[in-house]
Amino acid sequence: MGCVCNAVVFRSVFSGGISRRSAFIQNRPDPMPQPPHAEFARRLHRALDASGFAAGRRRTGALSEYYGVSRETARKWLGGLALPELDRMIEIAIHHHVSFEWLATGRGVLKDSKLAVRDTPGKYGDPVEARLLGVLRKLSRKQQRALIDLLDTP
Repeated sequence: MGCVCNAVVFRSVFSGGISRRSAFIQNRPDPMPQPPHAEFARRLHRALDASGFAAGRRRTGALSEYYGVSRETARKWLGGLALPELDRMIEIAIHHHVSFEWLATGRGVLKDSKLAVRDTPGKYGDPVEARLLGVLRKLSRKQQRALIDLLDTP
């Protein structure tokens, strides 16, 4: 747990000693501890900003709808209170064109042309199939399910 050190302590140390008041201030617990996954939340916001995802107050709702999770779950991801599951984190990296390693750990670069989580070129022989998959990936989970239901109906 971090401690707050302020200018009172700094001045008292360099003026010849630490008073009882400044010693108390120096050892008090940090009033606003960081969320456990604050660094992940910062990287997630950067990835969403870089891909032009909804910003501001709309971001939580848009994220929850896009990935088919509750608003509470999306709020926790954005606030650094929880991490997405591995499959979901890979999906986020792919959809927002960022390096999975960077998103998950902060190591590496934000964007990388040789991402291991991307599909290899030529996997889809038909260009129409590749285009359809690209459009499908841009839809929210709810929209994807609706499209599948529509296409599966005899």
